[in-house]
Amino acid sequence: MQDLKVLMRSMVRAFATGDVAHVDALVAETYLDHQGLGGGVMRGPAGFRQVVAVARRAVPHLDVTIEDLIAEGDRVAARLRWHGTQAADGAIVDRETIDIVCFAHGQAVEHWGIQLWSALA
Repeated sequence: MQDLKVLMRSMVRAFATGDVAHVDALVAETYLDHQGLGGGVMRGPAGFRQVVAVARRAVPHLDVTIEDLIAEGDRVAARLRWHGTQAADGAIVDRETIDIVCFAHGQAVEHWGIQLWSALA
């Protein structure tokens, strides 16, 4: 069985770098992102890539760090820090999220997240 923390780190790396080349191997076709983009559930690798693209467009020099990472059974919980400058207005963004991802057969199958936004400038 693959280390679920390694898989979660790969998902976070996609946001931090914008590199989504590995997403088809990492995210199942049946993947459901319940947080989505505020307009409902995002599905499959294409939905994951879209969420990454939107985040990177909004904050092009995005830095994402893992503050806490806990794995239990088929799930990983992470507390993430998102930091960067918004493309639209140059405001500094410091965001913290709690994300839970369920994995099956070495792929992400479901995601739930909650976020707090704080503009510093």
